[in-house]
Amino acid sequence: MKHWMSTVLRRAVAASVALCTALAAHGAPAFSAMDLGVGVPLDVNSGGVVLGLDSYAAAQPWVLVGSAKIYLPLPAGSSAAGANRIGESGVVVGQVGSQAAVWWPQAGGGFAVELLPFPPGATVGRALDVNASGAVLVSYGTPTTLVTGLTVWSYRPWIYRREVGLIDPAPTQNPPSEPVDFTDGGRILLQSGAILEPDGSLTAAPAFPPRPPGGPSWTFFRAARINEQGAFVGVATLSSSNSAQVVRFAPGTGWQVLGGLSLNVGAIGLDAANNALMMINFACASAFGLAYNAPASGTFCLDDLILNGGWSFTSLSSRGAIASDAPVGSGTGALVALGYNLGSGTYRLARLVPAGDLPPPPAVSLSAQSHPATWQQPYDSITLRWTSAGSLAKGYAIERKSPGSSSFVEITRLSASYAQYDDMTVTPLASYSYRIATVGLGGTGPYSNVATAIAPPPMDRTAPTVTITTPTEGANVSGSVKVSATFADNVGVSYATLSFSPTMGSGVICTRAPATPASTLTVSCTWDTRSVAYRSPTATVTAYAQDAIGNYVQQSVNVNVTYRRR
Repeated sequence: MKHWMSTVLRRAVAASVALCTALAAHGAPAFSAMDLGVGVPLDVNSGGVVLGLDSYAAAQPWVLVGSAKIYLPLPAGSSAAGANRIGESGVVVGQVGSQAAVWWPQAGGGFAVELLPFPPGATVGRALDVNASGAVLVSYGTPTTLVTGLTVWSYRPWIYRREVGLIDPAPTQNPPSEPVDFTDGGRILLQSGAILEPDGSLTAAPAFPPRPPGGPSWTFFRAARINEQGAFVGVATLSSSNSAQVVRFAPGTGWQVLGGLSLNVGAIGLDAANNALMMINFACASAFGLAYNAPASGTFCLDDLILNGGWSFTSLSSRGAIASDAPVGSGTGALVALGYNLGSGTYRLARLVPAGDLPPPPAVSLSAQSHPATWQQPYDSITLRWTSAGSLAKGYAIERKSPGSSSFVEITRLSASYAQYDDMTVTPLASYSYRIATVGLGGTGPYSNVATAIAPPPMDRTAPTVTITTPTEGANVSGSVKVSATFADNVGVSYATLSFSPTMGSGVICTRAPATPASTLTVSCTWDTRSVAYRSPTATVTAYAQDAIGNYVQQSVNVNVTYRRR
């Protein structure tokens, strides 16, 4: 009789999950995000069955088969359980309190929980994984009390088979570190990167390659997951930098650094094609979040690979799981992640369905306009503006065809946050043509339309002139006197002011700002000399003017001030 979970699973996957396209050898992989509802993923098997929790604080794990969420039963007297992995047949392993536990799928539906026995001396157990044959990998801890009174723990792997019980996989030796993962072939990955083979022998951890001269070295490695091909991922810490990187070892390829440069990085897992899922920083606009590595393509922020948008996996709250028994996109592989759903404004669980290679970004619409210099923007240029190419674009390559040239030449590249560029390397009154290519992880997109504009005439660099007609230099003044000045400019005076000093206030006598810049402008007003500060016997009258571009002139005369007795 076929197992109930296998039957339900095949129907659910056929109906709702089309894992249809394998990742291309060298393209950036693309995914569509399918909303699975509220939940935190703990693991997923290659058939797409998800093991998870309702929230990080939840005490009862569940299994999601299609759209049906099945909560795992708790043993009598227990109020919480921890789940670690789900096998290909739906078996779930974890722990209840300090005791290893297995949840076995039942033919009539649901699960039955079994608490596993302890080997001699052990008082703590965690079931870490279950392989295709139903063998369960358990890490058992045995306490030892030192003469100082301090209790230390040692952990070693055990195998549990339902029909046999506990089996010691290394009866003649003590493994150098605790177990972390298990293959269908019975190979046990240890935390150090060493592998305990099915015959009980130990394959030493592969040596790290040398680091660049003068740089930090790798000082510690913590393995996370292994696949059937013998590749595994983990985190390596660096000496002297207090940071870590996610690394992958693959037979025949060796070590590869996948990303990250902080102590917060984490290796989540890898599939049968060595595609890896991880939590790293500096992959997502310098933020911490989920990242995906395809061996032939590199490491990408997961956000950048989602075709249908509306999701963000760049958060400390994000979490994911990847099945190790089949390649993602093979029809049986699976990838799930917890992310922020922009539509609902909440964190939700998503199944990431492969959608081939990430396509290049679309073309933009481009316009070009002459930009004569102004006071606020004192430069001559041709201003380019364009529409957004959307989330697929990571940058824009701007090309220009200069006068007398028959070809376009790239003049700059800008990030996707830009929608305008001022080309200030233009010759006055010359005609230039432009086009923009969009650049994304999926390659370079099509060119925009060609936009042409004529550069503005040369920027005005001639300052206005001024003549102070009254008072004159050295004049004697008293009481209210007339102050007058005439300004002139080759383009037009846009602002003029008359002022005095010393003063206890602004010192402005009067200002003029004609609606239209004037080639000649006369400014006259009355100045009350009694406002000179400190009853100074001398004062300075200043005339100032500027044109529209900001060229300015300033001229002063000194006068003698007489004050009448009050």
